[in-house]
Amino acid sequence: MPTSTIAHNTHTPNLDSDSEMSLYHYLAAAALDIPTPTGNHAYLTYKLDVIKILVLNAAEPLYRKACGLRVKEIRLLRLIHDYPNITSSELKVKLVLDKTLLSKYLAGLKQRGMIEKIPDKQDNRIQQLRLTAAGEQAWQTCETIGRGLEAKFFHQMSGQEWDQLHRLLDKALNSLTDWHSQATSDD
Repeated sequence: MPTSTIAHNTHTPNLDSDSEMSLYHYLAAAALDIPTPTGNHAYLTYKLDVIKILVLNAAEPLYRKACGLRVKEIRLLRLIHDYPNITSSELKVKLVLDKTLLSKYLAGLKQRGMIEKIPDKQDNRIQQLRLTAAGEQAWQTCETIGRGLEAKFFHQMSGQEWDQLHRLLDKALNSLTDWHSQATSDD
């Protein structure tokens, strides 16, 4: 079982106090408030959720102001940039996103002139996705913002720790994917 080397916060936030505590501070304090009174550590999924919420709450307004885009739309742009000619079916798998939401986000990006759909040369029923010049510009702006935010958010980690975290998360994702494929093959 993994152990945490983070200093434990024993202070329980008081939301009824005169000083108003933001959601950011409350969640951060709650995530670090480990081990629990029963001696257990918070679930990894809980910590990952807290990190996600804190990062999205900080990043979303910056992306909206700079490009008028939501984080999920930016993720689509990033994947379309990184995988030119990707299909919506491939995007759905990579993002683990509901088909209806994916279609909505893609339609919005197309309407704003950021992506284009090109028929596949072998099968006209399949649409490949590419960034337009406007999409490339938005991607570049968001990439600069995103890399800068990551550096600020996680400034206490060394480059080696950052790389190690990515390797461990990749390993966790591979383990989960392996478990999922075994669990679904048993059905």
